[in-house]
Amino acid sequence: MVRLKRYLRTIRANATDRYWWRDVAIPHFLRTTYYRWTQRGIRVLKEDWDNLVLFDACRYDMLAETGWHADRLESRRSRGSNTPEFLTENFVGADLLNTVYVTGNPQVDVYLSDECYEVVSVWESAWDEKLGTVPPGPVTEAAIEAHEQYPDKRIVVHYMQPHYPFVGETGREAIGEQSGVELSRRLADGEADADRDHATVWERLQAGELNNETVWNAYIENLELVLPHVEELLDAFAGRTVVTSDHGNMAGERVGPLPFRLYGHPYGIYTPELVKVPWLVFERGERKRVAAGDRSRATESVGDAASRRLEALGYR
Repeated sequence: MVRLKRYLRTIRANATDRYWWRDVAIPHFLRTTYYRWTQRGIRVLKEDWDNLVLFDACRYDMLAETGWHADRLESRRSRGSNTPEFLTENFVGADLLNTVYVTGNPQVDVYLSDECYEVVSVWESAWDEKLGTVPPGPVTEAAIEAHEQYPDKRIVVHYMQPHYPFVGETGREAIGEQSGVELSRRLADGEADADRDHATVWERLQAGELNNETVWNAYIENLELVLPHVEELLDAFAGRTVVTSDHGNMAGERVGPLPFRLYGHPYGIYTPELVKVPWLVFERGERKRVAAGDRSRATESVGDAASRRLEALGYR
């Protein structure tokens, strides 16, 4: 009875706040009831790979629509419906001294500190202020640098795309002003009271400021921006490379039998749009002989080397 009264009091206090319903109430309800018995996803560290390439927020059906390596396209179920949950469920607390994590996503730095042999924070040296994100080019450069410097390490490469901001032609011309991932960057830099500069694409879609067709086309374009860079990695990487995504995205779909439409990628909701992710396997040359390393013996971190290379290319 006490718990019921507390719930009712909380609902009354937030009844007119649609963001509370979207970000707190509905996710909590779905986690604890409708999706409680949903089968959880794979643990990527237990899968067979030498190199793991991650799109950020790439739905399975969206990659399928592009036709990219359609003959290799499979699906897996992610253990996270957003990046923090994906990182927590797969990497946090694990012994990753045989792994170098190259990331354009600042959230990796927030959640992974001492687990990896090295975290290469590309966002620190290649942040694009105009776009509000990290373009794929410098992530590719840093990943190739890491692969060459550490041939005995598993390499994780985390691109920001197709996650918003949508920076293709449709995103720039038809959507215009939109939040980037500046909030994640500020949190990684230690800003406790950080906030976004603008509404996200998904918030604007939910508010009726944008239509679904425009947003979906911009979303596809954002994915197509990164695909040539992944091709470059596949040509450079030896061993078994898996290309997948950390999570998907809701674009206004209804959730099961419930009369709600969801947008974006809230924590702890395991709809197909959020956790069914692409899975493609590529074999090039001999497999790696992966070995754990000792951080104290590294004379120069791959992050330092990658930063020097990026600076030479004009990214800083």
